[in-house]
Amino acid sequence: MFFNPSKKQKRWVKSILIGLTTGLLSFLIVKFAIYIPIPGTVTHTDPREIFTILGSALGGFPAAVICGVLSGIGTSENTRYASVFAHLLSAFYVAFLYNTFLYKLKTLPLIIWWSVMVLVNFYLVLAPAFILGLFIFNSPPEHPISLYTSIIEGANMEIIYTVFITTAVINALPKNLRKPVFVK
Repeated sequence: MFFNPSKKQKRWVKSILIGLTTGLLSFLIVKFAIYIPIPGTVTHTDPREIFTILGSALGGFPAAVICGVLSGIGTSENTRYASVFAHLLSAFYVAFLYNTFLYKLKTLPLIIWWSVMVLVNFYLVLAPAFILGLFIFNSPPEHPISLYTSIIEGANMEIIYTVFITTAVINALPKNLRKPVFVK
């Protein structure tokens, strides 16, 4: 007997494959400490958010779950659960916003709103969710505001790179590949 999958089943498989591909890339980047040096500083950054954001946006919620978990589990043991929590919330935010609103926009508004989405993701979702995750899964940080400031100061160049690279990728994709998996 030949199995003939429905369109819905094909979408789920495609979403899971997108999530596994981009999530595994994120995991491997963290696990093997693949860093990009930031010119003019002693700081370096890992590019995992690029894959987490793109995978979640294009693959929808199933991909977001996979990306969020795989992006977070490679981190050090003492912050692993907080990192998974933060990356899950971040991936859900990106999947929701892109799948319900952003993908429909024409090129110029898409570039602008995509950039805003990624900035908001870092400043108002990922970093605060990580701190909240520390409260939930670890001992609460003594000074959450200064911890947030420290995280953001250390991540500013990563944020700029991520905005630039993900915006370039989403803009370069043909319209049919830019369309999220679960959008009809």
